[in-house]
Amino acid sequence: IMGLDAVPDVKYVAYVPCSGSCDTAKNFFDYEGPKDCVAAMRFGNKGPKACQFSCIGFGTCVNACQFDAMHIVNGVAEVDREKCVCCMQCAAVCPKKVIVSMPYNVDIVLPCANKEKGVQAKAHCAISCIGCKLCERNCPSGAITVSKNVAVIDYDKCTSCGICVEKCPRKLIVNIHDTGKVAPVVVA
Repeated sequence: IMGLDAVPDVKYVAYVPCSGSCDTAKNFFDYEGPKDCVAAMRFGNKGPKACQFSCIGFGTCVNACQFDAMHIVNGVAEVDREKCVCCMQCAAVCPKKVIVSMPYNVDIVLPCANKEKGVQAKAHCAISCIGCKLCERNCPSGAITVSKNVAVIDYDKCTSCGICVEKCPRKLIVNIHDTGKVAPVVVA
């Protein structure tokens, strides 16, 4: 239309905010049923991982993705950002509803959705957000707030300065370009 500036399209991708890998997440029980997230939820409506906000990691989302953009890596679903078209079929089948959409061009991510208080969150996952608010207090653009015990990044405000990455005592907040992947690597 004449006289109106064109608004650039923003590409979105699916994202799994979870670092609850086989190395970091504790389990409620050993699950030996079908490797399907929906089936695993039938046991107490929780799944085998102690963190109730975590990815179950059995690949129901992988099976739903028609673009080969979802893969299970060490017990957590990861999104191949280059292949993802953000159709969100993965999110539609996720029984815990942990898969969200986010802008493709973001640099800083927080792969955790645990809303439990710090002590409980730490008891369930060795790398969970503890809601300490160091990131919130140190973010110069006000892009991070802690809500319901977990940090949330407002990508409309985030300048990718990296101060939150430096300040996070759990080393959970990461720049995806520095790590090469969305979830941080835990070294024992």
